[in-house]
Amino acid sequence: MLPIKVMLLTNKNRPKIKLKKLKGIVIHWTANTGKGADALANRNYFNSTDRAASAHFIVDDHQIIQCILEDEVAFHVGANKYRSAGEKIREGSFGPNYFLLGIEMCVNSDGNFNKTYENTVELAAYLLKKHKLSINDLYRHYDITGKDCPKMLIDENQWQKFKNDVNKILNNYPKDEGSTKPVAAVKEKIGIVTASILNCREQPTLNSKINGKLIKGTKVKIYDVKNGWYLVNNKMPQWVSKEYVSLI
Repeated sequence: MLPIKVMLLTNKNRPKIKLKKLKGIVIHWTANTGKGADALANRNYFNSTDRAASAHFIVDDHQIIQCILEDEVAFHVGANKYRSAGEKIREGSFGPNYFLLGIEMCVNSDGNFNKTYENTVELAAYLLKKHKLSINDLYRHYDITGKDCPKMLIDENQWQKFKNDVNKILNNYPKDEGSTKPVAAVKEKIGIVTASILNCREQPTLNSKINGKLIKGTKVKIYDVKNGWYLVNNKMPQWVSKEYVSLI
């Protein structure tokens, strides 16, 4: 899975309200096919619009951006009326936004949607495993409110394929892996890359194979520390020298 770039919203679309309880993950699409409408552009839209609109994660063909912490409310499944799944999830006056994480898939015309799809599948599986949820806790926006979102997954056959792809990854996780350390991710440290280009390595050593790069200013979650190295991706895994990451 790609490293998660933490770029939290700074406007009212991150209300900093805690989730009541996490009950599931919701898949969305941005509905913006314009050139350049990638994850960063959509994150910046959430951070500037007057509309109540946000999601926890935005995915495109080359990056995953986190806008809202995983224990906080985002504005992604609000409605005046809910379908049966939404009614089942809500509790009294607390609507589904208080219980669900949202993932937005980008559909910009200059992107590679097949890769976006793959990245979204990997993120969905990771979040389900991390929070001890099952494939039955994976929803479309459509399932909660009836909105035609994500449009490419409204067809039940396509949705079932997506869920099957997620489930394949879930089933391949080691049985003893999952939520012990990752579940506390929202409480873990966040750092910012200070080097112009920072190599990610498979092991916490300079002799280890390079398996990715991060650019200056990228925010990362830190899952572990070992011998002067930070683990910034606990699934591949990817390690970076702590010398070039400043804690924030």
